[in-house]
Amino acid sequence: MQARRRHGSGAGADRKEGPADRVHVTHPLSGEKLPVWVANYVLMGYGEGAVMAVPAHDERDYEFARKYGLPVKPVIRHPLGDTVPPPWRPEYAAYGVCINSGKYDGLDYRAAVEAIAADLKKKQLGEKQVQWRLRDWASRASATGAVRSRSCTARPAATCRCPTSSCR
Repeated sequence: MQARRRHGSGAGADRKEGPADRVHVTHPLSGEKLPVWVANYVLMGYGEGAVMAVPAHDERDYEFARKYGLPVKPVIRHPLGDTVPPPWRPEYAAYGVCINSGKYDGLDYRAAVEAIAADLKKKQLGEKQVQWRLRDWASRASATGAVRSRSCTARPAATCRCPTSSCR
């Protein structure tokens, strides 16, 4: 798979591949045992370490799960309901109310993010943070027509949309 990754396979690839690693991990909140898979379509530079797939609500993860016969468990009620039958529909990725999520059932997206972050912090497994990527910053800068840095005075701070603390 490494050779294919170097030659154009990867994010957005039509051919999603990924062998089961025969390793399992324990979900930090539910305690559920989950298989580890290695896939060729995970976006490079997205987070650090492992990336958890949510196949019911991400098109690439959905296609991968269907290809390998993995379970597709909806955890968000989307505009079309509580199930995610094939083929993939963009509505499956919509924000909604949590379902099949234990103590988080019934919470909307924002409340669920806060509750999950609080639980992970309580277990000393993580903290909520905002992580800007260069492409996020660059797209916001080009959308506003200006790039602003610590020494930049191109726009008043109140109208600047870049994520650097000096602009706020």
